[in-house]
Amino acid sequence: MSCPVFPADWQRWVDKALKTGNSAEVEALHNTYTACKSRTSQQVQHCFQNLENYWDFWIRYKNDKLLEKLPEYVREQDPEMGKLPALFKGNSYYTGWEKDLEECRVEKRNTPECNSVKGAIQINYLHSGIAVAMPAPISLLMIPGDRYDKYVIFLSDKNAQVFHADMLTMQKKDAKTGKPLDEKLILPFTQRAKEPQMHPMTETQRSGSCVSCHPNGLREIFPAPGSVALQDREKFSQIQEYIQSAGKVGYSKFFDVRHAGPAVGHRQYCTSCHNAGSDQDNFKFPGRSPLSGLTSWSQIYGKMTNKGNFCMPPRAKKDAGLLAYEEALKKVDQLPDRDRDDIVTAARSGGGVFENSKVMETNEKSPPLIDKNFEFKYDLPWQKKMLGILVKRRLITAEQKSLAEASLETNQKEGVELFRELQRDYQRDLLKWLKGGSVNCFSSPRYEETPSPASGEALEAGKAD
Repeated sequence: MSCPVFPADWQRWVDKALKTGNSAEVEALHNTYTACKSRTSQQVQHCFQNLENYWDFWIRYKNDKLLEKLPEYVREQDPEMGKLPALFKGNSYYTGWEKDLEECRVEKRNTPECNSVKGAIQINYLHSGIAVAMPAPISLLMIPGDRYDKYVIFLSDKNAQVFHADMLTMQKKDAKTGKPLDEKLILPFTQRAKEPQMHPMTETQRSGSCVSCHPNGLREIFPAPGSVALQDREKFSQIQEYIQSAGKVGYSKFFDVRHAGPAVGHRQYCTSCHNAGSDQDNFKFPGRSPLSGLTSWSQIYGKMTNKGNFCMPPRAKKDAGLLAYEEALKKVDQLPDRDRDDIVTAARSGGGVFENSKVMETNEKSPPLIDKNFEFKYDLPWQKKMLGILVKRRLITAEQKSLAEASLETNQKEGVELFRELQRDYQRDLLKWLKGGSVNCFSSPRYEETPSPASGEALEAGKAD
């Protein structure tokens, strides 16, 4: 075929070629534009800028290159940012470290090992199950520092045996100059097999999943009901408040998240908070980056439905049933640890608490959402099981249980439909964005309409239509 001639010709050709925004359409359009780029006008190049950035971004994501500069950056700044605290030296982190940490705190030892975890806060909890159906117990160790903070996450099996550890380092100051960074950086590290050493996430082929689940850097903790011990409640609140006050956090040294696509959730009020701090005077968590195609859609779905207890978008007013459900969970949290553990164990048995409806995703290395298949379920297995146990133990009445279940079913259906609406809106916004940010970018009068130089020349054989 021949290259389009006028910008208006490009407009008609792009409108015909780009119907859904899936990866096949974007790739074909990108290949055609690349072949014709040297013969296009300034206006056409302007309108194709988003699509060029988008495709280059997702090629990097597909090939696990988003954080390819992370190892070099850490070596140049401070290799200690990527290492476990000295407390773990000569001591397998699988056992013993919690006891060592407590001895450092109680005895106030002045040793390199104890100084490496000075001011550290450690809590144990069960993941809420947003990302996976049956997550393992988690132990989180937060170590604040002057130049950087470390968040070490230990994953355990059902027998509470640690089998893996990840670490997020939040850099606050430049290691060479000591000046605060305009945007705090998240530097992700993990293990290879069961080595005690940490490695930059990009060296383990997992950096894509890291930035998808942590697009804003830090995330608040959403523990499963009843999984935080009484003695950990104050520490849990301290960690949450610290995360909320972190300010602007991201990956600006490694990639530009704006190239991942337009912001998600305008009509669903996501951008009222996820707005990169554009309204910081009225913004509870300044610096939260917009959600985009980079964000894990399972995470968004989970927070809008039962997997995240309907925490997003924040509800201005909750119905009586949802309030009854939350009051029931508070009763579990207020029980002595032994009783609370018994209830959580009973609810987890046979799948129990974490037998959540699962969002199915395919083609993980393609641009998210448009190439994804989602399977929606309206069941509420663990919530109903928990409520049933509370009735048997006479912590709530059967009437309260019925009221809560009816509300949960309504909120679950509304959450799923809201997520579907968000998908449809995003697909429309993505198509507009890929076409230059407006439906008529190519044919707008911004530039004088002149033929593209050397236009009409045939594309090489084999180029995409």
